Amino acid sequence: MSFRIYFFIFTFLFSFNVGANERWAIDCESGIGNILFKNKGEAEMIVNSNQIVVGAAVVRNDNSLSFFLEEPLDLGRGGMMLNWDEFSKKNAIADAVISGDKMKLSWKGFFEKNTSKYIWKADSDFSALSDKNYIVINKCE
Repeated sequence: MSFRIYFFIFTFLFSFNVGANERWAIDCESGIGNILFKNKGEAEMIVNSNQIVVGAAVVRNDNSLSFFLEEPLDLGRGGMMLNWDEFSKKNAIADAVISGDKMKLSWKGFFEKNTSKYIWKADSDFSALSDKNYIVINKCE
């Protein structure tokens, strides 16, 4: 193997390091915007503190991740008011790109099958507050 191939393999493995039981968050101290990667291909996402926690399937494609709703895990009053049976499990709720200890996450929302629209886009802790279409999430120690 040439040096370039070794360098590519080394760079790929170490630039995309998400393991089981790793926690990522917008703010690691408060836990806002928290994602806990479980076993391979599964994550627990705190979409809204004390309101919506969902299980998500995680699909990796090169250096990016897509999150797909599996089921609600814990719901507060606001989360209980949503019609979870109407949300698609085939449309991604978020996409992300990881580089080192930072993740750029683009929150899409929950895709309603009956209206073919995303809802809960601006209400999530993962919603971008600036003119960017992503937020930065940090790997927590």
